[in-house]
Amino acid sequence: MPSTNSPRQAHPAAADPAYRVPSTDPTRQAQTQTQAQPQTQPQAQAQSQAQPIDASRQPQPQPQSTELSRQAVLNSLLDMVPPEIIKQLLHAAAMASTSVAESIRASVEVQRKVVLNFDSYAADAEYELNSRYEDLGGSKQYEMSGKCSANVEKLLREVLQKARQNASYETKLSAVTNMCKIFRSVLSGGYMATRVANDVFGWDHIFQDAVGLFTRKELERLVNEDGGAWLRGFGQCVNSDYRGFEAMRPIYQALQSYLVEAGSEGDQQQQA
Repeated sequence: MPSTNSPRQAHPAAADPAYRVPSTDPTRQAQTQTQAQPQTQPQAQAQSQAQPIDASRQPQPQPQSTELSRQAVLNSLLDMVPPEIIKQLLHAAAMASTSVAESIRASVEVQRKVVLNFDSYAADAEYELNSRYEDLGGSKQYEMSGKCSANVEKLLREVLQKARQNASYETKLSAVTNMCKIFRSVLSGGYMATRVANDVFGWDHIFQDAVGLFTRKELERLVNEDGGAWLRGFGQCVNSDYRGFEAMRPIYQALQSYLVEAGSEGDQQQQA
């Protein structure tokens, strides 16, 4: 009798090895359906906008350090350029640009209104010569006399340098006045001061440069105001027997030529 059973159909897994048995887990089925659904363009944009932004991953603005770096490099280069070369470059820039020339002129005018006082330099020299080494023995003072002389000369050169940077008459007056005070401290007669007085060489050139900062009219004012008190004080220094101060006598004699004699001045007034 023929069998009434229909032929047994093969399971899909047997026909397709890649076939996977559907999961019976409702959660996995929902995830699979969600992944399978393609996103529309509005949905993708909404999802992208909804995602939080990680600020740490965003490009940060860079500090404005380029200009500062250029300035630092330029300053370091200028420090290595000799002053005379800088002066030449500045002169060329002023000749090529009226604005640079005006800036230089304005800077000079400002400096002319500034008054520097060099009293502290004279006080430092007095301490160096008559107080700093007084507790040392005689032999030790003798050893330190060279250092003391160098320190006093350094003070004189610093006064000259600062006076050169300032064109006011009062500043230059303070410079030469306190230089004379330093000279008088050297001539004060103490042990260390006497050692330094015998070691004064080249100070006449420093003082000559300081006097050279004055204009002719300023020199006339310098030697005549207060009845010539400043010139008399300088004369006391150069009339000493130390060779270093004897070298300053030509400077004193040249300054005397700017004196206005009282008698001749009175005669001129009567004639006028």
